[in-house]
Amino acid sequence: MKIIETAFLYADAKTLSEFAGLLGKQEDEQELKIFAETVRQNYNEKLLCRDPNGRTAYRCYENKDEFVISQACEALPLYWGMVPEECKADVIDAFRESLIQKGCLSAGEIGLPYIINTAAEYGMNDLIASFITKEEHPSYYAFVKDGMTTLGEYWESNPRSHCHDMMGHIIEWYYSFIAGIRIEEPGFRKVRIRPYMPDSMNHFVCTYGTPYGEIHVEGKRENGTCEYTYSLPEGITEVKD
Repeated sequence: MKIIETAFLYADAKTLSEFAGLLGKQEDEQELKIFAETVRQNYNEKLLCRDPNGRTAYRCYENKDEFVISQACEALPLYWGMVPEECKADVIDAFRESLIQKGCLSAGEIGLPYIINTAAEYGMNDLIASFITKEEHPSYYAFVKDGMTTLGEYWESNPRSHCHDMMGHIIEWYYSFIAGIRIEEPGFRKVRIRPYMPDSMNHFVCTYGTPYGEIHVEGKRENGTCEYTYSLPEGITEVKD
């Protein structure tokens, strides 16, 4: 699909440009920046549109001839910063609607991490929590109810591969958006702690190992109020909001 593949082309060019800069290859860095920007402009010109049937008022990323809003198509350009600023609110709305309409995570291993991380970044953690605890597939809890101790390849009771770690992106969500451990500098030199408990959660405990020692974060809901405690090892500087 051109929406997915071209978003990855932009991401690759942007990442390679950063590598070139780190290696001191300024000419390559500039060429890759220009190429990435050209891809971004063409992407928005060709794929950012409104529903021709007037079912939605906002702009989103879809094939103009086959207008079906999907979660990955909206998540990827948001995640990679491809969306023009004046259209960002529209695309976020389209993405949120795509989640609500499906009522589940509707993606495989390629789109899944971008859907989860983008939803969390734009304040949709409660939706993610409700999706992963559904009793029927697609759902991580459904794997648990099936008696699986490893992740499946597909959202079904007999998922072919029964040890498919590529579906494990929800673990990143837990550390980054529930425990709220956000790395501000490489190597954990600086960390921001911004925990969050969805309405369906009343208690969590998280321990994360770093080169300096373990980060501990705990959250409890008591009398309707969320309380969080955490500790950082010596050597890590906390970044405050």
